[in-house]
Amino acid sequence: MGHRLSKIYTRTGDSGETGLGDGSRTRKDSPRVVALGEIDELNSAVGLLLAEQIPEKIRAVLENIQHDLFDLGGDVSIPGRATMTEAQVQRLETLLDEFNSVLPPLKEFILPGGTRAAGLAHLARTVCRRAERSIVALSSAEKVADPVIARLIDRITVDPNPPPYPDRFAHHHGATVTITLKDGRRFSDHVDFPRGSAPRGIEWADVDAKYRRLVPLSGLTQEKVEASLAVVHRLDAVKTVSELTRLLR
Repeated sequence: MGHRLSKIYTRTGDSGETGLGDGSRTRKDSPRVVALGEIDELNSAVGLLLAEQIPEKIRAVLENIQHDLFDLGGDVSIPGRATMTEAQVQRLETLLDEFNSVLPPLKEFILPGGTRAAGLAHLARTVCRRAERSIVALSSAEKVADPVIARLIDRITVDPNPPPYPDRFAHHHGATVTITLKDGRRFSDHVDFPRGSAPRGIEWADVDAKYRRLVPLSGLTQEKVEASLAVVHRLDAVKTVSELTRLLR
């Protein structure tokens, strides 16, 4: 069972600070907390719309969106986290195309209102725009996880037992790294472990060479490639969760 809230106040925020998902503290008026609040407000606006009599198909869509907003809030609450997927975006785009396909062409602006449900939908729309502006402001003020890198990470696979070379390394002494890009292109290369070493004995020089060869194919700048490789190197020295949090922030 998850944690229960035994008290609805903690007094830990009386000084004007609040806790983020990674345990760090920040001001309640910081861009990250403002964005979190407006994502929460958007979810509440959608919930208010769900309290109306609306078609069941629309209801199911909005309930899924509420779950997506929880995922988004989780990402924003932990600096450096990016778990939202391209599939979530594509699902919304597909639904928008489907709903728009049965409507006549829009020839003029529409005044918000008409029915209570329509008015609440317009309210949710405007709150969504505000939340979007807050997230853009956050990305300008603080480092935000790069969704391109997040999608890339989801598509990196390593085969620890690749087919052996015909004339050497018949004992599969290495691994095959495959990166699949969003457009379907795939890039694979073999990483050889040093002769006579165990699989965990691979040298950093080998990792660096393959990393610098494969990762730029994803479209990252050389500066980002080197910065991300530096983080990979520093992971080897991390001994505590707090050190890992600071490193990935």
